Amino acid sequence: GRGVGVDIVRTADRVHQEALEAALAAGARVVDLDEAVAGGHDLVLDGMLGIGARGALRGRAREAAAALLPASPRVVAVDLPSGLDPDEGTSDGVVLPATITVTFGAAKAGLTRADGVALSGRIVLVELGLALPAPVAEARVAEIRQG
Repeated sequence: GRGVGVDIVRTADRVHQEALEAALAAGARVVDLDEAVAGGHDLVLDGMLGIGARGALRGRAREAAAALLPASPRVVAVDLPSGLDPDEGTSDGVVLPATITVTFGAAKAGLTRADGVALSGRIVLVELGLALPAPVAEARVAEIRQG
């Protein structure tokens, strides 16, 4: 069968250096955006921004999302689709719609509100053992399961 290739598009100057080195050692390669778009990838892992980033995508992250949108790739979003407000679920439209969003610790309200409903796809909650008050944790999990 066909091997699995992993291409990384850097969308920021900052990077978790140990994680990048581990990915490269495992066979991943860093490519520019044009090469990634032309590559016809089967799956995109969206880990451009974390929940601390508010507002619209900017710079290279925005360019990457806008360039990939026409290809309509299958997308797995890490924690929430980049560019989606984690609380309100709003976006300016430049967000890669996720097929699956893998969210950690607790469901982000934005996944079940406004644009988040259509942009998050199937939501998978990974428990991290956070010490959330029981009513808060139960309400968030129930909110995700209903969506």
